Amino acid sequence: MHNWRIRTAIAVATTMLVAGMVGAFMTTEASGAAVVHHRSFIAKQIYQHSTGKTSFVSSEVERHKGTVIGTDSVTGKFHVKRGTVNIDVAVAWKGGALIIAGHATETTDFVGKIVRGTGKYAGATGHVTTRDLGHGRTAVHVTYTLK
Repeated sequence: MHNWRIRTAIAVATTMLVAGMVGAFMTTEASGAAVVHHRSFIAKQIYQHSTGKTSFVSSEVERHKGTVIGTDSVTGKFHVKRGTVNIDVAVAWKGGALIIAGHATETTDFVGKIVRGTGKYAGATGHVTTRDLGHGRTAVHVTYTLK
């Protein structure tokens, strides 16, 4: 597997985890408007395994200021001819989980959309962005609202 694929897979997995993370900070819009939640954390890959020539699974632990805030499970598939990777992430935190779907390319970091939430995250909508920090670490930023 090419180095960019591995880094992209790690970044995507981390991003997915971050999407549902609990603990960074929250901001509220004007009265009556939906509360917009922002979560920032570092995802550290703890496991990765190839499941075929172009597919993989991995897991990560998410930390905010050194404190563990959640874990995630990632599945991904590379599209070599297009230079892209599609990634699905299930992020587990205290009180619920987020399901995230997204993609990355050789030259762009992971960008994902929150597909659904469970528990206290039921009805969640939003997006996730990541930035590869190297050495199996990814900076993740999640923005979401709850219905």
